[in-house]
Amino acid sequence: MLVTPRRASAGKTLEHLRSDGKIEFANAVVRDAETGLVKIPTDEIIVRCKRSMTPSECRRLIESSGLEVVRQNEFVPTQFIAKVVGGAQADPVRIAAKLSKSAQIEFAAPNFLSQHQRLKNASDQ
Repeated sequence: MLVTPRRASAGKTLEHLRSDGKIEFANAVVRDAETGLVKIPTDEIIVRCKRSMTPSECRRLIESSGLEVVRQNEFVPTQFIAKVVGGAQADPVRIAAKLSKSAQIEFAAPNFLSQHQRLKNASDQ
């Protein structure tokens, strides 16, 4: 990753806010390469385990990864929303990528706040 003067300045500002107790942590903003829209990772990760696992086994696996299970998907018993704990050192994008490599995990993805873009209808033109 290229560290530009602007990025370094932002990093110093964030560190100052953390040390003053004004924020617990902050994540980088991600720009979708295809659409150009902005996505901000939250402190949540959506995790779905393989169907061969029971919901309780899946829950234990998620918790053993240092995540706190917040809720279970009522329609997919092996899918959970988990909260990232650990403050500034916790990067939901990296944690989700690491979880995705597990043989027992079907997928793990950060929960994003996403910029919305309204599609134009022919009648809008």
